[in-house]
Amino acid sequence: MVRQYNRPLRLKRTFAFILDLIIVDMLIIFPFKDIFNKLFLDPFDMINDAPILSKVIGVYGFISVFIIAYFVILEYYTGQTLGKLMMDLKTVSLQNKGLSLVQAILRSLYFIPVFPFNLFIFIDLAMFYYNGKRLLELFSKTKVIEVKR
Repeated sequence: MVRQYNRPLRLKRTFAFILDLIIVDMLIIFPFKDIFNKLFLDPFDMINDAPILSKVIGVYGFISVFIIAYFVILEYYTGQTLGKLMMDLKTVSLQNKGLSLVQAILRSLYFIPVFPFNLFIFIDLAMFYYNGKRLLELFSKTKVIEVKR
């Protein structure tokens, strides 16, 4: 039986997100470590060399797609990322139905590596620590609840 509680502690949600970032680093970013090391041998070359800069942007965009997919796919199908699963948290829709794909995507907009989407992370953090709700939770009409097993 799963019992649900209102709002999980901010610290628990923060720790779940940190766990997700560690998992993303190990599964998605770490395999590209050698590519980045080759590209960043001399940072000044990257600034002056358009082909290297375009490769860096390409790799960063490619990695971003996988990071977004990690969060969107897991939340859409299970309501939980691996970090949330470990911390007994779950994302639910406020519309009394399962989480839609659009809602899952809206929750992860700040991983899109272009302006203005990358600003959402700062706004989200400020709102989260001010009132316990993220801006993208309001946009997506979702919330994170604590589940006890």
